[in-house]
Amino acid sequence: MNKQDGVVPSLILVGQTATLHPYGDMSIYKAVARLGQAFEYRPKLLDFPSKVGTYAKPRPGGARYTKEGIADFARDVFFSKTIEYNAIPKELDELLYGYEPIYLPPTIPTALLYANSTIGYGDSSYTIPRNLADVCDITIAFTQHMKTAAFKPFDPTQIAEKFIPDFPIENTITNYDELIAFYRQGQFEHKVRMDGSVVLSSDSIVIRTLPYRARLPFEDVKEKIEDLIRNKDQDGWFDNAFLWIKSLSGGVDYGEIIVKLKRGINVFEAWEMLSPRISFSGTYTPFANYNNDGYAEYISVSNLLSIWYEARYNIIVSSKKIKIKNLTEALRRVEAILIICDNIDDVITLVRQNDDEGGIAALQKAFNLTWFQADFLVGAPLKTLAKTSKGQYELRKKNIESELLEIQASFGNIPDEMAADALAIKKKYALPRKTKIPHYIGYIKIDGGCIQFEMTTEIPELLANFPKGELEIHIYDGPYLYKVDDEGWYFYTTSRSRAIYRNGEIKSIAVIEEISLRKTICRGAATNIIYVYPEQEREHFVISLNTSTPGVIFVQRVGVDRSKIAMNPVGEVLVIHSTDAHTFVNIPQKFLHRSSLRVIEFLDLDKLLTTPQVKIDLATQATKNNKLIRLY
Repeated sequence: MNKQDGVVPSLILVGQTATLHPYGDMSIYKAVARLGQAFEYRPKLLDFPSKVGTYAKPRPGGARYTKEGIADFARDVFFSKTIEYNAIPKELDELLYGYEPIYLPPTIPTALLYANSTIGYGDSSYTIPRNLADVCDITIAFTQHMKTAAFKPFDPTQIAEKFIPDFPIENTITNYDELIAFYRQGQFEHKVRMDGSVVLSSDSIVIRTLPYRARLPFEDVKEKIEDLIRNKDQDGWFDNAFLWIKSLSGGVDYGEIIVKLKRGINVFEAWEMLSPRISFSGTYTPFANYNNDGYAEYISVSNLLSIWYEARYNIIVSSKKIKIKNLTEALRRVEAILIICDNIDDVITLVRQNDDEGGIAALQKAFNLTWFQADFLVGAPLKTLAKTSKGQYELRKKNIESELLEIQASFGNIPDEMAADALAIKKKYALPRKTKIPHYIGYIKIDGGCIQFEMTTEIPELLANFPKGELEIHIYDGPYLYKVDDEGWYFYTTSRSRAIYRNGEIKSIAVIEEISLRKTICRGAATNIIYVYPEQEREHFVISLNTSTPGVIFVQRVGVDRSKIAMNPVGEVLVIHSTDAHTFVNIPQKFLHRSSLRVIEFLDLDKLLTTPQVKIDLATQATKNNKLIRLY
């Protein structure tokens, strides 16, 4: 398999593995298949050109039908060219058939990269997977620490965010801040809470994944839902709410179970009823219990890095010594050829007139050679000696000497080499996170519920899922999230805010708890404040929707310290501010009397604003500025 194009039938691989580890063909094949499943290992360690299973149907094809080969990532991590095979420690296998490596020292500590929940690392061991880029960054940080302060303990809490899990399937971590707080205290075994992945629309629920290592296998979810209907669970609620259920194959690392709702069923209520019954929220508690010299032992993150570093460092040192030995022998051979290159005929005569031992002695005496050099010449093919080019071998000698000096000087740079190797792996194989760390910037409020989003580019798709709903888009702009009422609606602001008054004045105010913010920003409320927004550190935009002039909006650029903006005090006014030139704006129901417009998307307010304030009649300007404005 370690050949460049090595792909072998699974039966051969399983059979050869069983000769060294006789623990059952099926268990070996399952372990081999998992190494090639993207929903288990990310990046994969094996490539399967044949069927290896999907998240929804994880069983691989039969071993007699499948083949596999080493993935490029595994080749670069475990079989890097900087490591000499003879430097790897080996031991006699259990059946005394031959020697096998005790371990293959990886370029990065793969024990931090991949999850393990078997006895492979030790008894009752549960480790968490992490993102490849993060593990590479951890590796670089540790190797640089060992270079500059090896006598001091490494403090992983300084890079706590790099240890956040990244499961190989679509999950969302729901206690990120809690994890970071514990990680910064050195408690890296804190319980991870996560949700699976689901897509809600006005009339359906599409379940894509469950939490990593969920109690309920994803392939059993459809049957579970059907049982809820069949058993009249919750007084027949599910039977009355669900029209049909269908299971699709989905992709390699996600499935698709579609639940179609009956007319009049609110999707948020249906999901609230269904999600706990399929274990959509789950936990994973890591316990770093490893097999150390045959004993189960808890190993901390710092100690794990130290164990990896020592093994990798020693292998690199051994590899360098082997390379020096090989190059030194090559240099002696080249020197021998240079010594005798002007006397080739004499060398051939001495070799032919004597046996091997006599020839070695004769060459040593005639040309003042070492035993090693004379032995080489005796065993060298005549063709090699006859076609000797002195200039060619002088150049080869110079190159070998230069390479030797380079390797000898590199012993002091091994930590830098390890860091460079980790950086190269990161650049070549880094993948975006599969598990979301939720950094929501806003939510869409829909009849009966709300859906949060992390990027404004998600909004059009979310709007398309609810084409007939009453929608409002709210974008957060501060570090504090306040729960306004028991229905779960949120208003986001900061302790220090700016208020826009009805006469156009802008003043700083101190927000104390919630201070009835909902009333403050409601149109027609008994207050002079018509809008509150967080204090900005950069200029932003204010968009005024004036219903006294249907179809007309005003956009203004507002500096950080600006104290007044142009306002039309007549009629009902809604002011929306944005810190981004790309923004979405909700439209009041009566704003445009000629269409059912719900949302305006400004693609680039910077380009739209040719003056500090721009008046836009959407009925005429929308088509002219179709590259800057979109209507929904």
